[in-house]
Amino acid sequence: MNARISILSFPQRWKNNQLTLRVLVIPRNFNPLIADQVAPGTVPWVDAVIKLRARLIKDGEKYPSIKEADEIFPLIGIAMPANTRAIFEDIEAQYGGIPATDDSNTDASNTLKPPKPDDRARKYLPESYRNSFNFTTVRTPDAAIDDSYHCAIKDKTPSIVG
Repeated sequence: MNARISILSFPQRWKNNQLTLRVLVIPRNFNPLIADQVAPGTVPWVDAVIKLRARLIKDGEKYPSIKEADEIFPLIGIAMPANTRAIFEDIEAQYGGIPATDDSNTDASNTLKPPKPDDRARKYLPESYRNSFNFTTVRTPDAAIDDSYHCAIKDKTPSIVG
């Protein structure tokens, strides 16, 4: 089974017994502009109302599991940006449509092609991250600690679509 949605949480601060975090919800392996992609009967992902909750695992020795009877907290203030549909429509227009896949187990008009091995994302490792533990060196070509990451963003080389 292919993952349909990735949920990434980014803790921002812990102050006065309150955890502040940012959450990024990303559609995967489907066209977010088409209905019934996440589950039958669902609206297009870009029109969805996101409701999330966090689970606090009290015992650090336990492996996080939905079966644990720990406290559940609704995450308030989480919403899709107002322009989500417009963003994905612009992406679709800019790249000539959201490409389909040839996978026989899916509806070819509604899913994205699997990523190519060369399709990779680089991440800049900020100094605050490197100072938070005994960081010695970058261990993957997908990470950067110098201005090579910034230069790649400013690179004006046109991308090849298709």
